[in-house]
Amino acid sequence: SNRFADIKNILPRFVLIHTFSHALMRQLSFNSGYNLASIREKLYVFEDKAGILIYTAQGDSEGSLGGLVRQGQIDLCPSLIISALESVRWCSNDPICSEMPENGLDGLNRAACHACSIIPETSCSELNVLLDRNLLLNSRLGNDEFSGFFDGLFD
Repeated sequence: SNRFADIKNILPRFVLIHTFSHALMRQLSFNSGYNLASIREKLYVFEDKAGILIYTAQGDSEGSLGGLVRQGQIDLCPSLIISALESVRWCSNDPICSEMPENGLDGLNRAACHACSIIPETSCSELNVLLDRNLLLNSRLGNDEFSGFFDGLFD
């Protein structure tokens, strides 16, 4: 696919942020009952900083009805983040999912499948590729070669 022809210039931070965005979106949908297919992401990843914008694509009242708006309140953010990370810690397809050398479109995913990280195509800004939940938390059982970015939260 030509979209990813310049793959060597993609920062590892991008894969981390993209996977984290999917985890947050899935958890937001679960917590609020809001349709995941109606949630969108916009990723901002630079060499020295990164950010995520998660927004709804619908102009109706569904966003305020299931508690989706409430999920963005500052007092709920820590539990949202912890729950999102816990949800990617284990996948029903493990150990296969966490140990696949390549997965998804053009083999551009690592530890990511429909059970843990992939979201509806309409929600993802990057075709559901460049995902690896091992960058968030080391989900490889018994493998201590590397640490996930958030491993320290669960020690």
